[in-house]
Amino acid sequence: MRAIDGVVSVNNPDDKPHLTLVEYRPDKVDSKTLLEQVKTEGVHAKLVGL
Repeated sequence: MRAIDGVVSVNNPDDKPHLTLVEYRPDKVDSKTLLEQVKTEGVHAKLVGL
């Protein structure tokens, strides 16, 4: 995901290894695009908002 233009950081917290936190610039990429990119890799993923 780090290779996607607009992604600032990707983090997997030690206490929640099933969770991936992605910080991104919404002026460069949107959450739907990021989700679809992950799904093309065969990974089960959902968007979770704050």
